[in-house]
Amino acid sequence: MQRREGQSIYHLDIFENITEQKTILIPAGNEYHYLAVVMGNSDIDLQLQSEDEHSCVYANCLTIWSATPSKVNMQAYLWHSHSAAHLHMVTMLLEHSDAIVHGGVTIAPDIIKAEGRLLEENIVLGKKVKIHTLPQLDVRSNDVAASHGARIEKLDEKKLFYLQSKGISPAESKRLMIEGFVETMFALITPADWDARTADFSDIKQKVLEQILK
Repeated sequence: MQRREGQSIYHLDIFENITEQKTILIPAGNEYHYLAVVMGNSDIDLQLQSEDEHSCVYANCLTIWSATPSKVNMQAYLWHSHSAAHLHMVTMLLEHSDAIVHGGVTIAPDIIKAEGRLLEENIVLGKKVKIHTLPQLDVRSNDVAASHGARIEKLDEKKLFYLQSKGISPAESKRLMIEGFVETMFALITPADWDARTADFSDIKQKVLEQILK
């Protein structure tokens, strides 16, 4: 699902119980907003590549893993000056998850004013989970900006306690926090002026939440 609004492109991919490799070329002069949702027994390899100078991509990857071995790899390659990639990967680790999550940004040599950012968040929702994560930056130029971060954590106990202190049940508190992660990921491809069209994503978001909370 892809739409264009002015100088911005909004693109949603759903991968469920599938093995797929996909390359997306980021056009110059546009902001490319991309969301990948990965569920089930999947092995997904996503390559985001700048097409020319002034290419810019904001890419989110929301992954829900359960009891089947699964893998997701999302890599951004900045080949041109004045290009940028901002990657945010959120993985929901359900009971008996066995997941491999790789994210990375490569900045080519001999370019200037490029920017690469990577954040991986792995949320432990089951008692027994297995995850291998390897966030990587491959920076081959000097006049660029790059950063990365990764964490593996449970839902914030203080936030859960706060919600429950307001009379919200433990189950509803958990649902609200998980819903917050999902909404954040979908917000990337749901601009404020798309109010009349957000219903397009309601069924997808509901399915994602059901997969996480079942």
